[in-house]
Amino acid sequence: MTRMIQDKIEKFMEVSELQLDPLFPPKIQFEVTNACNQDCVFCYRSQSPRGRVNITEKTVDMVLKQGKELGVSTISFTAGAEPLMHPQLLTFVRRAKLYYRYPYVFITTNGVAKPFRWTELVEAGLDSIKFSINAIDRENYELVHGADHFKLVMAAIEHLIKLKSEYKFYLGISFVECPENAHVALKAYGFWKPYLDRGLDEFFTVPASNQSGQMRAYPSIGMNQCNQPWLAFVVTADGYYRACCADMDNKTALCDLNGGIKKAFYSRKAKAFRKKHINHKLKGTICYDCLNHD
Repeated sequence: MTRMIQDKIEKFMEVSELQLDPLFPPKIQFEVTNACNQDCVFCYRSQSPRGRVNITEKTVDMVLKQGKELGVSTISFTAGAEPLMHPQLLTFVRRAKLYYRYPYVFITTNGVAKPFRWTELVEAGLDSIKFSINAIDRENYELVHGADHFKLVMAAIEHLIKLKSEYKFYLGISFVECPENAHVALKAYGFWKPYLDRGLDEFFTVPASNQSGQMRAYPSIGMNQCNQPWLAFVVTADGYYRACCADMDNKTALCDLNGGIKKAFYSRKAKAFRKKHINHKLKGTICYDCLNHD
């Protein structure tokens, strides 16, 4: 079993030299929509007061064009909700891979889609698909995910493993540990071991966290410093630069994109926000709750 996804998480959590005016981030994350077709017990999304918003094709293309000019290498079409809920996701993936030729394009998803849609996304050049599957049977899945999609998601995994014989892409699964699935967490690796033997690239578990302080029942993420404002440029569904991918209420939305993504990243508000992180003066922000809430 490889550790690609887990290694990236650990690298993200490393404290590095942080600057007010750093290089533009190597990754752009799109919140293509703030909608989801599930209601996971550990996720804040269903409690958010925001109405449903879908990103426009015009915004995606503008950001992809400018990101390429700035040397961005990685595109994520996930930032807090379910990317498969956007009807134009396939168009976005094709644009990023086939037109702008970004080296690495991925999604993180609950996986609720029929086989033909997965085939289209893989054919479009999607480099990586990361599933969030937080149960190992139908009953527990419905309890944790708030939806009876276990059979559909398992069928998706089977289909994608078959596609790996023809297409080169990464397939990973994460399991978020919470009280509702704690009794099966230790059995989860054994459940996925046969799939790892057949082509699944990675399976790992992570504990549920407070999601930027929004889920008060869970602990903080166990970090003194967050590098998110330096490592990724998050584009919201309504066209703002947001400093945090987990901020579903846009409390860290710092600047609109009317002047372009470079102007937004180096704006006065963005610099002030990075300065708060550097000086550890985050009280009054969701970042403080994320890092310090017990």
